[in-house]
Order: sequence, then structure tokens, then C-alpha cells
Amino acid sequence: MKKLTAFVQEHIGDDLTRLILDRKKWPDIDIDLAVSCIQSRRKLKGKVQEANRTIKLANAEFKAAASSMDYMADSAEGIQKKLEQLNKVYKAQNTILDSYKKELELIVKEQGENSAAADNMRIKIANQQAAVNKTAAELATYEKKLD
Repeated sequence: MKKLTAFVQEHIGDDLTRLILDRKKWPDIDIDLAVSCIQSRRKLKGKVQEANRTIKLANAEFKAAASSMDYMADSAEGIQKKLEQLNKVYKAQNTILDSYKKELELIVKEQGENSAAADNMRIKIANQQAAVNKTAAELATYEKKLD
């Protein structure tokens, strides 16, 4: 498993077709599994990056809206803008959380349930879950204000 993990990390940016065609260079590596792991990692990384951009954009849009309104926190329009921002952030945070959980599955498959990498990913998952929970609580608070 350690060889597979090292191979995946070393070749994460490589052309996958080339890896498949050159499979004889690495007789002790399951190239099909390695390519599958690389594809999964790339896809998950892309999802996390996209979700982070969504969060940044939602926060920037809210700041722009807030800067143009007086006493925004007290107005229905202001609360609605905040809810829109929080809903975008919440959705993106859940995307990140789901991606981390899928990444943990890959790590366990490659390195084992009790590996340091698996423990580190569990920490990231717990921290991301805390962020999701915090945003959910904020959403509930602002929804009550709107009622």
C-alpha cells in the first residue's frame, strides 16, 4: 500500500494515458488502481477548490450588498441578503465535507484505517463539520429574525 500511495503522490500531475501505456515500468504497482486513485484525487481537489471559490464569492457579494445599505442587520432586505450568502456558504461547505469523506475512503484504501494520513483527514472532517454546524446555526438565527 505504501508503494501505491507514494506512486500516486509522485504522479498526481502526470498524464494518465502515459502512465497506462508505460505500465511495464512499474511491475509492482497496480497501475489501473493508481490511475483510478489519481483521477479521484484530482476530482475531489477540484470540487474543494470550486467550493472555496463559491464561499469567497458569496462573502464578497454580501460585503458589497452590505456596504450599500444602512442598518442592514435590522432590515428584511439585509436579512434576506445574509440568508442568501449563508445558504451559498452552507452548500459549499457541505461539498467540501463530502469531498473530505471521499478522500478519507481513498486514504483508508491506500494506507489503511489507522494510518497517520487517515487520522489527519478525520481531523479535517471534524473541523469541516464544525464549520457546517456553525453556518447552520447562523442560518437558523437569521431565519428566526425574518419571521
